[in-house]
Amino acid sequence: MCCLRNAHQRVNDFLLKNVKPLGRSRSQGVVSLPVSKAMLASSLNLSAETFSRELHNLSEMGLIRVERTAIHVYDLEQLHKQCIS
Repeated sequence: MCCLRNAHQRVNDFLLKNVKPLGRSRSQGVVSLPVSKAMLASSLNLSAETFSRELHNLSEMGLIRVERTAIHVYDLEQLHKQCIS
């Protein structure tokens, strides 16, 4: 299945499947990275550089903020919309 999706969709899908909501918010959450970004990229069948670039793009769009071993998601609905497009 992962080979049928582009890098952007794979990263978004990973974030959506692993996000934990912040309090009562349904629009924001946080993803705790269980392993290094390089290992995570490999598990998504991406190079570390591609994974990093996708996170950077999402960050520039204002959808996420990467902080060491956590990724803060600011707009789950928009992230979901991008995952299916």
